[in-house]
Amino acid sequence: MALARLIDPRTPRRRKARHPIRSPLASAVPLVLFDIGGVLIRFRDELTYRAVADRYGLDRVRTAEILRGLREPLQSGKLTLHQFWSAFAGRVGCPMPNDWPSLWSQELARAARPQPPVFALAADLRRHGVRTGVFSNTDPSHWRFFRSMGWFKEFRPAIASFQIGAVKPASAAFRIAAARLPRESSVPIFVDDNLANVRAAKRVGWDAVRFTSTPDLRVRLIARGLLGEDRRGP
Repeated sequence: MALARLIDPRTPRRRKARHPIRSPLASAVPLVLFDIGGVLIRFRDELTYRAVADRYGLDRVRTAEILRGLREPLQSGKLTLHQFWSAFAGRVGCPMPNDWPSLWSQELARAARPQPPVFALAADLRRHGVRTGVFSNTDPSHWRFFRSMGWFKEFRPAIASFQIGAVKPASAAFRIAAARLPRESSVPIFVDDNLANVRAAKRVGWDAVRFTSTPDLRVRLIARGLLGEDRRGP
């Protein structure tokens, strides 16, 4: 009991100052995870399928079917690049390509185009204190090319499907990716042009936006409070 109350019991009791309870997410760093192909980079896998078919004089439709079927095991890390091309050569009855280490990324190197408006939007997010990362279905050959170009050096974390052993839209891919996110980050906002991937992200509790255009994405991020004067840093 305070000394004043010992002297005079009528002295009112002093109340302890209350400290506001901080929400666990109050200090979390917002995180936006971008898909690569179709969002940050413009490229169609069909260009590679067509180039491989023309090289060997194969039917383009049949070649695309075979390569598309082998692509998921490659992107999930179940096949090495050598095994990928060996399986392809066996199915079409042609020799193993001599340039197999680089063949899968040759058309990517020729035709891939980064999308400046999306990269500018990502830079704007970082200026507002938002962390940006990438989460993509990709393989070692394409990943090496992306890393060599330096396009994603400002994107952390950088999560590749072949490194985690699962591809989107499998729920396992999102669960494993979640374990690799920085501890100080909030629940991510995932941006992908593939509707199935967007729906899968939502099923595991992520926020997700289907990418259709940069202006539309900016509006959606503003609505989530990630862009605007209230988030701008010093």
